[in-house]
Amino acid sequence: MSDPGGPARYDRRRFLGLGARTLGGAALLGTAPGLLAACSSGSSTKPATAGSGSSGAATPRRGGTLTVGITAETNGLDPAASDFTSPAVYYARAVFDTLTIQAADGSVQPYLAQSVTPNASYDVWTINLRPGVLFHDGTPLNADALVSYFERVIASPTYAITLQKLIQTVTKTGDMSVALKMGQPWVAFDAYLSGGTGGAAQMGFIPAPSMQTSADGIHHPVGTGPFVFSHWETNVSFVVTRNPHYWRSGLPYLDGITFKPIPDDTARLQTLQAGGLDLMHTADYGTIHTLLGQNGLSVFSNVHGDVGEPSQNFLMLNTQVAPLDDLRVRQAMAYATDQAKLIQLTEFGLVPPTTGPFAPGDPWYAPTGYPSYDPAKARSLVQAYEAQKGPISFPIITAGTSALNQLQTLQSMWKQVGINVSAITSETSTAQIGDILVGRYSAASWGQFSAPDPDMNYPFWSATTVAPLGTFAVNFARNADPQLEAALQVGRTNPDPKARVVAYQQVAQRLGADIPYIWTGRALGAVAAKPTVSGYKQGMSLPNGGKAAALNGSNVWLTETWLT
Repeated sequence: MSDPGGPARYDRRRFLGLGARTLGGAALLGTAPGLLAACSSGSSTKPATAGSGSSGAATPRRGGTLTVGITAETNGLDPAASDFTSPAVYYARAVFDTLTIQAADGSVQPYLAQSVTPNASYDVWTINLRPGVLFHDGTPLNADALVSYFERVIASPTYAITLQKLIQTVTKTGDMSVALKMGQPWVAFDAYLSGGTGGAAQMGFIPAPSMQTSADGIHHPVGTGPFVFSHWETNVSFVVTRNPHYWRSGLPYLDGITFKPIPDDTARLQTLQAGGLDLMHTADYGTIHTLLGQNGLSVFSNVHGDVGEPSQNFLMLNTQVAPLDDLRVRQAMAYATDQAKLIQLTEFGLVPPTTGPFAPGDPWYAPTGYPSYDPAKARSLVQAYEAQKGPISFPIITAGTSALNQLQTLQSMWKQVGINVSAITSETSTAQIGDILVGRYSAASWGQFSAPDPDMNYPFWSATTVAPLGTFAVNFARNADPQLEAALQVGRTNPDPKARVVAYQQVAQRLGADIPYIWTGRALGAVAAKPTVSGYKQGMSLPNGGKAAALNGSNVWLTETWLT
């Protein structure tokens, strides 16, 4: 069984949802979202690509109910308080709209907002809302509704560390406009309004005031979205029906959607093949490999690229504890890792090797200097370390069968150069989660960094979020690099697109030099459907023209999906 909502390893979304509760209210964190074209997000223009099958007829038709298999249940659907994983985003995209949206060209465009604009110094952002939009309870989306929501966001522990109190105040400036005062220039703020998984990334989904004041609003979502919440039987189904008063005329096409959580990838695929589902998503390499060879199913995947910064899989190293506090050990691990062979053996050869958080074709991509496979160099580094400090041995935390299989392959590679590691396996051990949050670990299998704009990953790379061992730190690798921090600040505060590109190339180069991560390959996502399901591959149309990014990880938009 793979991990819900992602590869079979820990990822920061599900991990931090548990970790926040483990530590009595520490912030839930996340990665994701992009920029208005005028603000130069610099996102990738590579399209997510289809696998086998077709997407159905070219002319939309109205009616029918879609049954969707998702990878896990979620604990609630309040954008200001819940833990939004990839499955939760399917729910959220049905009942809520986002203020901005990531476009197919990698930029972020206005959506529920008519415009999102900064002042000259980028420390005040003004959001102007579209007129005539109603929440499902019949109340209007206006400045008062937006102020009440952002006041909750500012006060919410969900956003405390990811936003780092950057949003200081929210003020009504007109019936349909608000201004948000920031603690410093923040070029990529509008990126955080385009929705996504976890923490700050989910901030763009806008709930109704009635939902926010309801005692059980977290389980009864009320938004402006294309579908209206009907009922929710936990771990069985989440049901929505067509919004007859949707602000986008003629949409949606479907009468309703029933989402069914099926955590096991094999069982989910078998249910689709047996006719119990119309569409499913997955982030499991083995399932994606199987789907790409299927006949009779329409398959949509990001095997050939992502829009925006991709999610990566890696071994996360705690740079504050021995022996990984010694750069030579981290270098030796990288030199001893035959990533091409690892990908062939454990990831079905579906992705090329990774040398940093960005992929070739991304505007932020440049050579990083990350070590290439060279076991002789690895042995030399190990021998130098052992002569001073003794043998190299430490445990690695991992979760899920495929991550454990991958670690066993790495164990063999590293043992050949004198590095001995053991595995600590668990699906959701709160004790191990707590240990990682406060730095009581050596290394862990991990997945992270998907984002339309790299600023979304500032908290995870910044020296400002490193803390002494034994205390909570969102920079899980605890890598405090002043050069990396300087580049991150340029990326956050400089509106010049060229300067931002250079800054994030420097970020990747510093990660390649410090090696807080042993890269194991780009994460994948895919959606598979019956041939009778159409429209989900094309990317939702945008109010101002153009298309939304069709696939984010393993999430698609269902607003313009129809059944033939």
